[in-house]
Amino acid sequence: MTTSAFDPYPAPTRAVRIGDPGELFAALPAMLGFAPERSIVVCCLRGSSLGPVMRFDFVVPESGAGVAAEVSAALHQFVAICVRDGAGAVVVMVVDDSGAPALVYTDAVDELAHRLGEADIRIVGAHFVARIAEGQPWWSLLGDARRGRLPDPDSSSLAAAHVLEGRQIRATRGELEALLDRGDPAECAEVAELVGAVVPVALRSAGIAATSRSLERVLRIVFRMGDGHVPTRHDIADVGRAIDDLAVRDSLLGLAAGPLAPAAETLWLAAARVLPDPHRAAAATLLGFSAYLGGEGPLARICLTAALEADPEYRLAVLLDASLTSGMRPGKLFGLVESAYEAAGQLGVPLPPRTLQPR
Repeated sequence: MTTSAFDPYPAPTRAVRIGDPGELFAALPAMLGFAPERSIVVCCLRGSSLGPVMRFDFVVPESGAGVAAEVSAALHQFVAICVRDGAGAVVVMVVDDSGAPALVYTDAVDELAHRLGEADIRIVGAHFVARIAEGQPWWSLLGDARRGRLPDPDSSSLAAAHVLEGRQIRATRGELEALLDRGDPAECAEVAELVGAVVPVALRSAGIAATSRSLERVLRIVFRMGDGHVPTRHDIADVGRAIDDLAVRDSLLGLAAGPLAPAAETLWLAAARVLPDPHRAAAATLLGFSAYLGGEGPLARICLTAALEADPEYRLAVLLDASLTSGMRPGKLFGLVESAYEAAGQLGVPLPPRTLQPR
């Protein structure tokens, strides 16, 4: 699966030390969910607090100088999010093991500094490391004399906090992408046969009673998964048919803010790996919404890209993907959570009490 190179990450809920660039480099895998490679990362600052973090693939220009067009476009996007977030300053982190001349990095940082300066935002640090690993030397750009070596990324306070919260940190972005790779071909074929013919969107709702039964069926599967149940192919097919009903799908968005979120995410992932297109779009969108709401921007991006590959016109995925790209904070999604509880209530199917709060 090929995904967008732009990865946003909302402001972390836990304090992150930003005085030492080595510590900040070491915290990047925990922030992004993977260790960035050949990347430019921009960290917004509000006073001494770390705000949103944005990553983009760093492309070395063929000329060996200047700024590649893709990177220049990303810098424009970075600035727009910094302005929207009210950042007063930023820190720029470059991770690149290509061996390119230092001028390539300073050219990119200079262009970013010029664009940010027009918005009265300053760069308070720009730093470079070849790769994220303990002991790797880092140094600063733009005449800054600071340098040092990276501490163990696995020992950062943010990494420890994320592990305690049950989050996984992947070695690379490719490993994160692989989560949504297609499953066993035989299983995919059987599930496709069980799901049956594609139902047009206009005909997906079959009345309140049928919709209520479909929602209850999915909730039973989620509850069982919370007790360790592994979904069968028939379970996945049932889920695939149920979430084609937009009223069911919209109600299930509420699970992302409740105690069943981990079980639901496991089910959405299992479904997204084996459901046929375009049914896969709904499962991948539900997983993407849950990741977005939980502050896992890169995973949300990968899920939403998978949804749009399955159905390029899947409206909820289009809207969430645009919101993520614009840097909208996860807390803004709670309107959808409230709507989900209302939708489920109208169907006479209560959802578990909400445990996640806006941030």
